[in-house]
Amino acid sequence: MSSDESVFGATSHADWAEMVAKLLGGAPPESLNRIDEDGLTVSALYEIDPTVGTEALPAPQLPQAPADRVRYGWDICQPIFLADLKQTTLAAANRSILAALETGAGSLWLSSDEDITSVLPTLFDQVLLPAISVTITAPAAAGDVLDSLQTLAGDEAISLHLTHSPVCPSAIATGLGLVDQPGLRGLFMADGWALHNQGHTNIAELAAVLAGVAAVLRAGHAAGHDLAALTSRISLTVALPADMFDGIAKLRATRQLLTSLFAGLALDPTKLPRLIGRPSLRMMSLLESEENMLRTTTALLGGAIGGADAMVALGHDYLSGESEAARRLARMTQLMMIEESGLARSLDPAGGSAFIENRTDDLASAAWKRFQTIEAQGGLPMFAEA
Repeated sequence: MSSDESVFGATSHADWAEMVAKLLGGAPPESLNRIDEDGLTVSALYEIDPTVGTEALPAPQLPQAPADRVRYGWDICQPIFLADLKQTTLAAANRSILAALETGAGSLWLSSDEDITSVLPTLFDQVLLPAISVTITAPAAAGDVLDSLQTLAGDEAISLHLTHSPVCPSAIATGLGLVDQPGLRGLFMADGWALHNQGHTNIAELAAVLAGVAAVLRAGHAAGHDLAALTSRISLTVALPADMFDGIAKLRATRQLLTSLFAGLALDPTKLPRLIGRPSLRMMSLLESEENMLRTTTALLGGAIGGADAMVALGHDYLSGESEAARRLARMTQLMMIEESGLARSLDPAGGSAFIENRTDDLASAAWKRFQTIEAQGGLPMFAEA
């Protein structure tokens, strides 16, 4: 019979250290420590203070809409990149969109190097636009895109996100000029995922994302906008590495950074921007694409446990020509995490872990210092142009 009484005696940090040293043949636990790419120490054994009561535990870090996350999970967003606007490409994209929405996706992220306004009717053929959210990254006039989608949706309201970059002052100004447009739910995107894939370290990525949010709010304040309302129009992406624990800590550190920024601006810390987790692209193998299944899964686990509001995953064979089966697998993996593993039912499940809390604090502290450096040099747009 099982017992609800603990069968394990109280164990101190010294007991754990002694056991580790014994297993290592006398070497101290510190010999297992490693240094990450930012020069931060990742320890093998963390001390837990037994005198800390529950009232002193760190406050849980909650997603943007806690109740919705518990009910439905995070938003599974399907990315679609249009390499060209040929009819065959558009037809294939439409099939992918319909397949994604039929098998778990709740939103779409369309990207292109060309203006896609004229082909939106083809892309969204048979799509019930009012039921989903759409993000568009393409050189197009926002008004034209909004009018085209609203025509397709009829009298129903739509949810459209445009990804104006905080790196470019003109893009910030353009986004601010659209604040009063109905139907535009999102206007700005601080894209840490793109920076990560360009080679930025965790600290550089998180600092730049925070500086991007600060740049938008600074410009919004100068233009006389309500900052509390403006925060709901900002989204940011964070790259999720194959190391699940680093993914958890990065998302938690991002929220910690945002909370600190909002405290300085007297903004509500419970109304943070939308946080999107994207499995790393630079972690993927070109030669052994099937290995990417495991890497993507552990990355998504980090996003799920870290509390991402949405996740955008590429298929494991993306580098060699993404297949529909791989896209579906990325969505099904997330659906299994939500429906079968129940990972969305617990908010901030990693909170209180000595390792996770220390790693979160280390990342947040180092990123905050880097953020201050960026701000001292004029903010993200000036820093990026330097």
